[in-house]
Amino acid sequence: MHEAEITELDKNMPLNSEPLSSLK
Repeated sequence: MHEAEITELDKNMPLNSEPLSSLK
């Protein structure tokens, strides 16, 4: 997934934002 896509998901699903940040 591109960072742009992650940004959109991050806004819609803040719960998933935490694990995604760890992957970065």
